[in-house]
Amino acid sequence: MGAWHYKRLAVSGEERYADKPSKNDESHICDGAGYGFLGVGEFDRLGGRQENSAPLQADGSFDVFN
Repeated sequence: MGAWHYKRLAVSGEERYADKPSKNDESHICDGAGYGFLGVGEFDRLGGRQENSAPLQADGSFDVFN
């Protein structure tokens, strides 16, 4: 699934890869899925919020079509 990868550099000796990932249409889908998982609670599991903090709630006045 996806094609998120680091480009291999043409250097002699050991294998070397670029510092930044090579992005394409498939990688954007995988990035979107990752952001979605952060929105459904994975952020909390990764230590993003303290245990005693109040839940976040989005403003209901947002309209994606306007």
